[in-house]
Amino acid sequence: VSVTDYLLSIGLTKDENGTIPGINSFPIIVDYHDGTAPVARAMFALTPEGYAVCGGDIPVGAALSIGEFDPLEIQDTAKRTLQNVLEESGKSIFLMYSCIGRYFAQGANPMVEAEGIRDLMKKAGLPYLFAYSGGELCPVYDHNGDVSNRNHNNTLIICAL
Repeated sequence: VSVTDYLLSIGLTKDENGTIPGINSFPIIVDYHDGTAPVARAMFALTPEGYAVCGGDIPVGAALSIGEFDPLEIQDTAKRTLQNVLEESGKSIFLMYSCIGRYFAQGANPMVEAEGIRDLMKKAGLPYLFAYSGGELCPVYDHNGDVSNRNHNNTLIICAL
């Protein structure tokens, strides 16, 4: 079935424009079947044919699962992760990139993640850059320990210098 038909079958509905609102809250989890960990893809749109437009490739033969984001979990994990990095790193400047998919998945208040990071960094008194990006390159490891870089979505990258 098409992605649109699948989303309708699990209870989502189309609005007056014929689109399914809130699809950004449903990440597609991609298993490449090559021994590496699955990665998430942000779903940005649905085509008239019912295909999902995602923030990265989904190869033929990959296994797909549909997840769901909880906006509060995005906010809480971002704060908790940054707090842990602040406590453990001893670094003095931070570069942070959050996937634009996380921004969209936060629904009615998409700036809560950015505001939480701003508040923590202001309290820490450290310089930082926070920006939204269109996808992040991160390593994934297979069962032999070999690494491949993959485009991920829905991630928060923190580089402490």
